[in-house]
Amino acid sequence: MSAKLYAVTSAPNSIWRQNFKRALYRFRTAPLAVPALIVVMLLLFAAAFGPLVAPFENDIYGAVDTGSRFMAPSLEHWFGTNDLGQDVLSLVLGGARITLVAAFIVVCMGALIGTLLGACAGYFGGFIDSIIMRSTDLMLILPSLILAMVIGAALGAGLNNLILALVVSWWPSYCRLVRGEVLSKKEELYIVATRALGARDSRIILKHILPNVSQVLIVRMSMDIGNAILMIAALSFIGIGVKPPTPEWGLLLSLARTNLPDVWWTAAFPGIAIFLAVFSFSIVGDALRSALDPKSTRF
Repeated sequence: MSAKLYAVTSAPNSIWRQNFKRALYRFRTAPLAVPALIVVMLLLFAAAFGPLVAPFENDIYGAVDTGSRFMAPSLEHWFGTNDLGQDVLSLVLGGARITLVAAFIVVCMGALIGTLLGACAGYFGGFIDSIIMRSTDLMLILPSLILAMVIGAALGAGLNNLILALVVSWWPSYCRLVRGEVLSKKEELYIVATRALGARDSRIILKHILPNVSQVLIVRMSMDIGNAILMIAALSFIGIGVKPPTPEWGLLLSLARTNLPDVWWTAAFPGIAIFLAVFSFSIVGDALRSALDPKSTRF
């Protein structure tokens, strides 16, 4: 009896381990996935500990040293200095926390709002579905960048207003995605059986439907981080986002453009940071999509 019980309880764990190994193999064999993951980990480390490891921490908070302005990259200042004598490496490390944290907040909040609305629209249908989806269509008429620019300009400059503007423009795509997934899931036999047993609608949505669409959300969110970084940098570049002395990457590019091409390093290194972040998160997201795709025939 105990042997049969052990076999029954160990079977799900064995299946989970096999699926995990299969997904890990697919991820490792995806082109550039491992190098991109390493870059992502370095960026997350910079976001967490950037101000602590920055060679000139005070520069992150607005310190000025006019005697060191426009110094080319050297052993003392690896990325050179800007027009205020601030160390560009320190600014890039400090900006990693602002840019990445803001991007994560935008994607997570947009995904949360869109998921809840999309789940309600797909599950209940009828009048609720019509109201939510017509609102979603209305938000999707304008490109997300244009909509964020309009909202950001109306709210004014500032990091909180920038995040709010992007969240408002971000949730509709998640709403439409989750609605489609819920429509395909709610008629499956296990959902019908759960409903027949008298489970509440909220329990069915939260405990049975949403966990089964979590893989799609994880992949979409991982790919959207790069887009959010690019949007934050773009809005800050045109003056709608954060203001000095906040060392956001897009703002650093905006302030450095007047010094080009002579003082190239003030724009080159923040630009490289944006490129690496967007490219790496996109590669990791694409690799996750391949790894979590149950229809994949690899391995």
